[in-house]
Amino acid sequence: MKKIKRDNLDQAYQYIKGNCEDLYKCLFRYYFFNGSSSNVLEELKKYQNEDGGFGHGLEPDFLLPLSSPMSTTIAFQILNDLEVGDSEIIEKAVNYLDKSFDENRPGWWSVPQEVNDYPHAPWWNYDLNEKCTVIDHSWGNPSAEILGILFKYRKYKVLNLEKILDFAVEYLLNIKKFKSEHELYCYIRMYPQISHQGQLKIRKKISEGIKQLICLDPEKWNNYVPRPFDFIQSKIHPLFSEIEDFVDLNCNYLVDKNEDGIWQPNWKWNTYENDWKKSKKNWTAILTIKYYQILAEFRRIERT
Repeated sequence: MKKIKRDNLDQAYQYIKGNCEDLYKCLFRYYFFNGSSSNVLEELKKYQNEDGGFGHGLEPDFLLPLSSPMSTTIAFQILNDLEVGDSEIIEKAVNYLDKSFDENRPGWWSVPQEVNDYPHAPWWNYDLNEKCTVIDHSWGNPSAEILGILFKYRKYKVLNLEKILDFAVEYLLNIKKFKSEHELYCYIRMYPQISHQGQLKIRKKISEGIKQLICLDPEKWNNYVPRPFDFIQSKIHPLFSEIEDFVDLNCNYLVDKNEDGIWQPNWKWNTYENDWKKSKKNWTAILTIKYYQILAEFRRIERT
């Protein structure tokens, strides 16, 4: 069983402290050095706008300062880990998601067209003719994830969540060939937040999607392909059995690919080069935190 040295965590922290935004420094301290969740919250608030949504590059592949549903889902991924209870930051964000719902979709568009006015990766370009990005071709990204968020915080909601869930279930069940792993990730994040009855309706289809999309060849993992831990990262997730057989394989890969304490993204923008240099560093922080969390979950970090 391959394990990563404890010293690598110190290397990672020094990199993040010296190169990345303060949010990631606070997150790293929270997860691995008994840091304060309140420090993370204070940094996260800096990305929240008056309308309650999040922006300002919280998703580092687009640097739109305005709020977007996509960036707001990133904020909730952080908030969920912090186990924040009643909070103004959550209530404001939920209200933003309520207001940004499009009944004609019916769901959420990932980003507004103003994304084009700021540095961004090509896949976040807003097509003025189609009135969406290529990401929006897959309804569930981010709509399924947002639906899960609103079920979790439904005491704040004004939308008819059951009606939207019916659409989400029907949409998923009608997929013959899965094309977007990111859409499936969103359904997987939604899954624990809906009723057991709702879970039963989509469990088999999610399993089918994972089998269609997952790449199990480590020789290909240096490319941008969906690895087992991209789908599920924790033993307590109700769908963990879908990737359980591949845990050792993926853990060993992560240990092998750690260089100087960190992991870097295996994609790039090929545009806005100076902005990408900064975003790449923040992505390095995000990936490094994520992978150390996974390795800690499966006891792959040496104790001393």
